Amino acid sequence: MTIKTRVLGLLQYAAGDDKETYLQRWLAQSFRLTDNLFDPVTGHNHNGSGTNGPVVGTASASDSFARVYGPATATTIPANTWTRIPMTGTPTQWGAQTWQIVPPTGDPDSASYAGCIRCLAEGTYDLGAGVVFDPSNQTGDRAIHIADLRGTYAGSWNLETSMPMPKVAAGGVLIAGEIYAYVNDIFELSAWASVNTATTSNPQSEWMSAARIGTGPQGATGATGPQGVPGATGAQGATGATGPQGATGATGATGAPGQGVPTGGATGQVLAKTSGTDYATAWQTPGAATWGSP
Repeated sequence: MTIKTRVLGLLQYAAGDDKETYLQRWLAQSFRLTDNLFDPVTGHNHNGSGTNGPVVGTASASDSFARVYGPATATTIPANTWTRIPMTGTPTQWGAQTWQIVPPTGDPDSASYAGCIRCLAEGTYDLGAGVVFDPSNQTGDRAIHIADLRGTYAGSWNLETSMPMPKVAAGGVLIAGEIYAYVNDIFELSAWASVNTATTSNPQSEWMSAARIGTGPQGATGATGPQGVPGATGAQGATGATGPQGATGATGATGAPGQGVPTGGATGQVLAKTSGTDYATAWQTPGAATWGSP
């Protein structure tokens, strides 16, 4: 099974794979990994940037490992003198970045701590280091140490080991141990010998590593920020569509009887107006003269 997707590393079916194994094992694993991305607490994050961050479910967002290397030239080690081995190579980083090299220039700590490593995230770490000494000088003893130069445990926390000069050409002196480090703590790798000697010119023969094995405590919740400025009033929305015809209302109550035709009158008579006043009428015989008031 050698075909993987570029970002998540999901295993894909390849010619010659057993289909049942792929369906029951590898495809199921891909589903579980994808499902983990949507976990509301531990799901996919972006490490505070706009690009893809570590995927939670394979390597946790809290996982971190860094390896840094020394210079491409040999470092001279005077007899009986602890000598800093500067880390100058390009770091190899997996997971979240929790350490960085203090550069030789351009950093506030360059003057005192160039070549050391500086902690970027509080937590418990396993620190390790190794130095290969010049194999042409086989006399005397060799030692290395990692020291906390700045921080809560500065001057009191040191990893140190010593041994007779290794008798094999690539034999190095190794050291490792745990430390609880705080942000901006600085650690140094140093070498010592009982005789004048040097390291080798292979940068990978001098290295330090830091692996996070525990995160620090949860910090206090920050204060609520100030109220933002109200936004501008939005544009007038379009007029909505005309609503449907409403239902017919209930029939109103019957009105009072009207004036109607006056009572009386004889057969053949007609109703005629007697004046311009409303309802001024009288029964009259057609053709008969009607005398009004003088």
